[in-house]
Amino acid sequence: MLAHLPAGANKNVLWYWGHVHVGAVYAAQKINGITISPRCCGHSCIPWGLSTDLQTAYAQGSVLWFEQQNLGPGNNYFVTNGYATLSLNGASLTEAFWNQNGQKSGP
Repeated sequence: MLAHLPAGANKNVLWYWGHVHVGAVYAAQKINGITISPRCCGHSCIPWGLSTDLQTAYAQGSVLWFEQQNLGPGNNYFVTNGYATLSLNGASLTEAFWNQNGQKSGP
């Protein structure tokens, strides 16, 4: 992917993708002068419990947010499903992460 971006262009890239198990915002990474801000959204298949890997990454700062709302019935049973929305206004982008109940849940 990075090979398709002009070298030294100092681009900022927001990378969105969906995954069945997790909604997460990762810390920005700089590769070859390009800043990439990864976001995993569209978590809606098997939201079973909180990921210990994400909890560790969050504590270490490489994950800035991940869906943690637990709907029960147990302590770590059912984490909400969700999705992301993007709003463009000229050169400005606003992102929001939402849960299955229509409530904003992300950063």
